[in-house]
Amino acid sequence: MTDINEEADLEKVLNKARKLQEKAAGEGELGNEEYAKNIATALQNLLLKYKLSTADLVGGAEAEPIANHSINWDDHDFEKKNRRKGWLENLCRIVARAHGCQILVVPRSDRIVLVGKKSNVAIAEYVSVTLRRAAEKISWSEYDKFWRECDKNRCRERAKGYQGSWIEGFVGRIEERFKEAAKEQPEDNSRALVIIKTDLDEVNDFMSKQRYGRCTRVSRNISNSQGVSDGRSYAGGMDLRGNAVGGARRGGKKRLD
Repeated sequence: MTDINEEADLEKVLNKARKLQEKAAGEGELGNEEYAKNIATALQNLLLKYKLSTADLVGGAEAEPIANHSINWDDHDFEKKNRRKGWLENLCRIVARAHGCQILVVPRSDRIVLVGKKSNVAIAEYVSVTLRRAAEKISWSEYDKFWRECDKNRCRERAKGYQGSWIEGFVGRIEERFKEAAKEQPEDNSRALVIIKTDLDEVNDFMSKQRYGRCTRVSRNISNSQGVSDGRSYAGGMDLRGNAVGGARRGGKKRLD
C-alpha cells in the first residue's frame, strides 16, 4: 500500500478518484454497464492503493443531499418480476448498509429503492447488481452439478430446494464478510468507518421523517442444508477487495464475473 504524506498529493488523488466516480455513475446511467464496471474497478484499485474509502471522496465538499434512487433491473439485463424476492431484498439491504444507505421495497415487485447520498448510492447499486448477477449465475451452475451427482447416485430428492438454499447461504455469508471487513479495518482507516456510520445515521433520521409504509419480510427459502453449506463456502472464498468484480482469478480466490 502507498502512504500519502503531503496534503497536496492527497487532494490530487481524491480529485482523480472523484472524477472516476462521477464517470462511472454517468456511464451507468447511460446503460454502458461494461464501461462503467471497468471505471469502477479502476476506482476501487486507486482507493485500495492509498488506503482510502469512498467516504473520503466527499470530504471538503458540500454536504450531499439524501434522496431515493430506484435500481432499474432491466437496465442491467434482469427480467422484472411482479413479486418480491426475499433473498434479493436481504442482499441489497446488506450492501446498502455497508455503504451508508438503506433500502425501500415495493409491494408485489422485485424493485429495490436505495436511500442515501448519491456517491454512496452509486457504489451500493454497482455492488448489489454485481453480487446479484454472481448469485443467480453461480447458484444455477452449482445446482446443475449437484443434480447430476444426485441423479448418478439415484437420489434426486436430495437436490430439491438446493438452488434457493444455496443463495440463502451465499447471502448470509456475504453479510458476515462485510461485518468482518469492518472490524478488520486498520486504525488509519477508522475515519472512513466513522463517516459511513454518520451517513447511515443521517439516512435513518431522514427515513424516520418520511411517511413510508411498512412491509413484512418475505420468508426465507432454506430447505436444503447442502445448498446452504455450499453457498456459504463459495461466498467465504470470494475476494471482495480490489477488482473482485473484474472476472479474473488470482491466488485461488473466486472473483465475480
